[in-house]
Amino acid sequence: MSKPFDATLKTLLEESPVDWPALAGHPEQTVEVIDADISTFTGATDKVLRVRGLPDWIMHFEFQSGPDATLPRRLHGYNALLEQRHDLLVRSVVVLLRRQADLANVTGVYERQFANEPAYLAFRYQVLRVWQLPVERLLAGGLGTLALAPISAVAEAERAGVIAQMRERMRGQPRSKVSNLWGMTYILMGLRYEQALVSQLLEGWWQWKNP
Repeated sequence: MSKPFDATLKTLLEESPVDWPALAGHPEQTVEVIDADISTFTGATDKVLRVRGLPDWIMHFEFQSGPDATLPRRLHGYNALLEQRHDLLVRSVVVLLRRQADLANVTGVYERQFANEPAYLAFRYQVLRVWQLPVERLLAGGLGTLALAPISAVAEAERAGVIAQMRERMRGQPRSKVSNLWGMTYILMGLRYEQALVSQLLEGWWQWKNP
């Protein structure tokens, strides 16, 4: 995926990791960001969380903004390598940021089989399509996923209201945190809207750094 979007999503997850399992349907977890490096096998995943429990388990996130037919295979590879490295069960979640990334083979199941034989591999992963997420869910959720609200399931007439509600959600937060959140919101909105519209919707956002 593009570097600005990649860095933005990774920063959001690092600053509030507990919000991301909640977005994927696993709320109220104690989590910590752990090393995503799998350099022994040449590569690194986007972000990896260790979820505390009985037993602990791994949650692996991949952010995808463009089409990539190899995505399901890569997810399976990362999942297997993370299990090998940490010796824990691993859930993989792909977060599709734009419709262009939603290829026909991104189904939540990656299967491999020989002709006329049962599948010898059936790897299941979770798919979050950001443009389908209810905006109310993001506005009510944690600050770590709030910047996704303007590119979720938002109607044209709702855009300005969503920005206003985001401002209210940030009220009382430290000045630096609010500034960073608006900056990351600005970047992520470029996934869906023309730059002129983003500037119009966020006109004066720099004045909201300390609401």
